[in-house]
Amino acid sequence: MEQDEQKKGRKEGRKEEEEEEEEEEEEKRRGSRRRRRRRRRRRRRRKRRKEKRRRRRRRRRKEKKKRKVEEEEKTGRRRRRRRRRRRRRKEKKKSEEEEEEEEEEKRRRRRRKEKKKSEVEEEEERKGRRRRRRRRRRRRRRRRRRRRRKVEIKEN
Repeated sequence: MEQDEQKKGRKEGRKEEEEEEEEEEEEKRRGSRRRRRRRRRRRRRRKRRKEKRRRRRRRRRKEKKKRKVEEEEKTGRRRRRRRRRRRRRKEKKKSEEEEEEEEEEKRRRRRRKEKKKSEVEEEEERKGRRRRRRRRRRRRRRRRRRRRRKVEIKEN
């Protein structure tokens, strides 16, 4: 029923457009303002039709959804599905929270490790400096001793 009306409307619309186009071609030869006005009108009409179609489609979709929901509520499927969804969401939330906690723990461990590393490195650096100093001193002493020995040997 509704579809038949739509078809009729479309046919009439097409006829009107064809007639207008013929008139337009006639006036093209003359070149007039009426042509521009007609064009504007036609554009507006097309826009309106498009909008109507969109609204109709949207309304139909909504009605379809409503019917489906009503049907599911009758059979009790909807309730089951909702429960399932809620359960899934809760589980997901839990798992996400656990993951966040694990990541936080990892970060803490990493920080501790880095802290330890930096402390150890500082210690090593300090020790290394001490060692270097000692080595230098030892070298100097050795050199002096060698020189002394050489001098003593030469003198003898």
